[in-house]
Amino acid sequence: KENKPNKKLHFNTYYQIFEERFIFSDQNSYFRLTSEDAPIPIPISSDFCSVGPGVVKENIHNTFYTGDFAIVPATVPPDLLDLHDSLAIQLTQTTTSGGGFGNGLGIIHELDCSSGTMILIQADLEGFGQHLYRFYHLKFPGDSNWFIM
Repeated sequence: KENKPNKKLHFNTYYQIFEERFIFSDQNSYFRLTSEDAPIPIPISSDFCSVGPGVVKENIHNTFYTGDFAIVPATVPPDLLDLHDSLAIQLTQTTTSGGGFGNGLGIIHELDCSSGTMILIQADLEGFGQHLYRFYHLKFPGDSNWFIM
């Protein structure tokens, strides 16, 4: 049996967008905050002689975006035509604090300000029908902050 040191290092890491918040103004501008956690492996603190995973450090990154939004006719893929959705939210980004992977918006599937529910569909741009449904909610009636659920 041949031993190959450091052939495989155990870093059980994850990536998470744990908050996304939109604030839409009456002047068709928006503010978006995207908070991501992408841990960083710490080899010097890890014991690779044991069977446990390597040590990782939390790495929180907040990205702020501003810009304008518009409600536009939606380009609906053929497999979503039965939903009868016809409008989309389109963003034009003007500033960012840099980095980040915030979601664009997309087809408006449901928007109910009284219940504080917004469901948006980002069509699968590769054409495989694996569309992304994002559920947003208001924390309380009359709030202007839409949070991803």
